[in-house]
Amino acid sequence: MKAIAFIISLLLLGVQTLGAQALSDSGQLKVPPKEEYFLDPATQKLSIEVHLWGEVTKPGVYRVPLGTNVLELVSLAGGPTEYSNLSKIKLTRRASGGTASIVETVDLAQYTDAKGKPLIPMLAPGDLITVPRNFRHAWERSIKLVGDIVIVANLIFLISQIKK
Repeated sequence: MKAIAFIISLLLLGVQTLGAQALSDSGQLKVPPKEEYFLDPATQKLSIEVHLWGEVTKPGVYRVPLGTNVLELVSLAGGPTEYSNLSKIKLTRRASGGTASIVETVDLAQYTDAKGKPLIPMLAPGDLITVPRNFRHAWERSIKLVGDIVIVANLIFLISQIKK
C-alpha cells in the first residue's frame, strides 16, 4: 500500500514538473510570472514593484503600497530634478496579454500648477515611469557648447596675433 502511494506521489510530482515547463505556442518554455504583489510584514498591506527612470533625484526600482499614484512615486524618489519635464511623464504599462505595452502621458505640471485637478493615474505592478528632460537642459548644453567653441576660436585668434 505504501509503495502504491509512493508511486502515485512520484507520478503527480512528475506531471506537475512537466506542467510547469509546458511549451508555449511559439515553442519556447513558459516562464512563470514574477510575483506582482507583496505583503509588507510591518503594515500588513499589499505593495507593488514599479520602475522610475529619468529626471528624478533617485531613480530606481520602488516597492510602493497598492494605490500609490505617479505624483507620490516621484515624491518618494526625492522629487524632480531641475531639468525634469513634468508635463510629459511617460507611464508604460503591460497590456493584459503581457506581450504589448500601453504608453500614457501624464501631466503633473498641470496638477501642481493648479490649472485644474486631473486624475493622476494609479500605479500597477511592473509599471515604468519615465520623467523626461526639459528644454532648459538642451538650451544650457547648447550655450555651453557655443561658449567652448568661442573660447577655442579666441585662443586661435590670440595665438595668430602673437606670431605677427
